Parts: sequence; structure tokens; C-alpha cells
Amino acid sequence: MRVVLCATTESKLDGPSREETMTKRKAWSLGVLVAGTAGLVLALQGVQVLAAPMLNVGFAASVPRLLQDQPATLTITVRTCPAGYDPLAADAEFESDCREPAGDTVFGLQLAGSQARGPSAGSGTSGDAPQESTLGFTGLTPGRYTVTAAPPPEIGAAFVGRCTSDKRSFRDYPFVPFAVANAEGSVVLTLVPGETLACDWYQVAAADS
Repeated sequence: MRVVLCATTESKLDGPSREETMTKRKAWSLGVLVAGTAGLVLALQGVQVLAAPMLNVGFAASVPRLLQDQPATLTITVRTCPAGYDPLAADAEFESDCREPAGDTVFGLQLAGSQARGPSAGSGTSGDAPQESTLGFTGLTPGRYTVTAAPPPEIGAAFVGRCTSDKRSFRDYPFVPFAVANAEGSVVLTLVPGETLACDWYQVAAADS
């Protein structure tokens, strides 16, 4: 298993009901986001947040084992948004809006059901330049992964803007943004055999940074 810090790249699932989607939107807009040493903390004012959506596409039992064992690749492109950024705003354009500098964010992967510690890599510090770096995790066992970010103190929240795959289509995926980091700074992604999944990770600067 290799972890590679790469050069920057550009980057149908059955979804929840409209009520669930609106609940999530309400939770994002009412939440108070703060940074903690153990990751991102999402403190809500009496509102229950839906868990970050799990991209849980199962593997068909009829798929030959040789195909099931094909390793997968995950790439994460990291950018930083200004404090108070609202990804649900009608005019939100994640890639062009989020051009803030930031320190190093370390990402760790944990395969469900595995006791072994998964791979990790850092985004690096951007200095005074806008943060935009891509981390590559290759040779991954297909399955469900918890992806956890440990951000620097100036980061107060995070979300996944979008993901693309060379094996699946997310054209009709209902969530905007694609996923929101939970209280531990984590999202759950499923990698299918032989897939390259590319996700855009957006950090939101803390209000007092």
C-alpha cells in the first residue's frame, strides 16, 4: 500500500427523501462549527444533524473474486474556504470561492472491519498562497472507509464538494454538498474494486482565524 502526495489535479445512488435533505440543509445553516484538538466539532443549537452520507455500494456476490480483489485508489484535493462560507448559498462556487491559505491537514483512512491502522498523509502547509493540494492513496482494499481529517487550529469545518469515479456515476446524487464532516471530522466512502475515486475536500476557516 502506497501513500503518494501528488501534484494538484482538477477534479446513482438511491438518495434520501426531500424531508431528509432539507433537514440536513437546516442543520448546516444552524450549526456552530468550532475546531478541537481531536478533529472537527459540530455543535448544534438543539438541531439533530444527519450523519454524513455513506457511499455504500455493495459488491454483488456473483462478481468473480479476482475482480473483487482489484485494488482501488482514492485521491483527495484539499482547498480552504473563508470563514463563514455557506456551501448552500445559491451562488456558491466551491472551487473559485475557496482560495484561502491554510496549514497542514492530516488525513487518515480506516477500512471497516479491519484492526490494522490505515494509511495517512498530510496536505502540507500552503504558506501565504491559496491551499490546493492533492493526496493520493493507492493499492487500497475495496470496501467501506472512514476518512478522518485532523486540521490545523485555523480550520472550523469541512465538507466534500463532489466526488467522481471511473466506475460509478454520481450524476443524480442528491446531496449538496456531497458530504459534511461529522463531529470527528470524518466522512464515510466506499471504494469498489478497481476504482479511482476522486473527491474535493473543502475546509472552512474558523471565525476567529
